[in-house]
Formats: sequence, C-alpha cells, structure tokens
Amino acid sequence: MAHKFRKSIKYFIILLGALIMLPVILYPLLQISAVQTYLVNRITSHFSNNIHSTISVGKIEYKFFNKLSVNDILIKDQHNDTLLYTRES
Repeated sequence: MAHKFRKSIKYFIILLGALIMLPVILYPLLQISAVQTYLVNRITSHFSNNIHSTISVGKIEYKFFNKLSVNDILIKDQHNDTLLYTRES
C-alpha cells in the first residue's frame, strides 16, 4: 500500500513540475519576434488555404500587454484583388 502511495506522489510531483516548467519555458520563447512571426505566418497560411485567398504578414513584434508592431500586412480576396495592404501598423 505504501509503495503505491509513494509511486502516485512521485507521478504527481513530476506532473506538477511539468505544469510549472511549461510557462517558464514558453514565456521567454514567445518574447522572441522571430517566433511570433513564425506562429502568425502558420496561422495566416492556414486561413489562406481555407478561404482560398492570400493573407500574409511580414513581421510581427508583440511586447506583452502593451505594444504591437506589425509590418507588411497583405490581404487579397479570391479574385486576387487587394483588400488591405499596409507597410506598418
């Protein structure tokens, strides 16, 4: 009985450690502009394929909770007409 209890405590501590380490590792990683741009490009690529048009973002930089900088936004419709284009926002 004590062996099972120790084993379950061991797994609980490992799970708790993983839950604590995940945000500790992801937060600094998400602060990097290249990672932010990569994630946004993956998302826009998915939406572009779903709606059969073009959505692209050149560079994105988000400083958590107070600043967003986006460069080279392009949105085209299904007939390849430009709906929105901006160099900086």
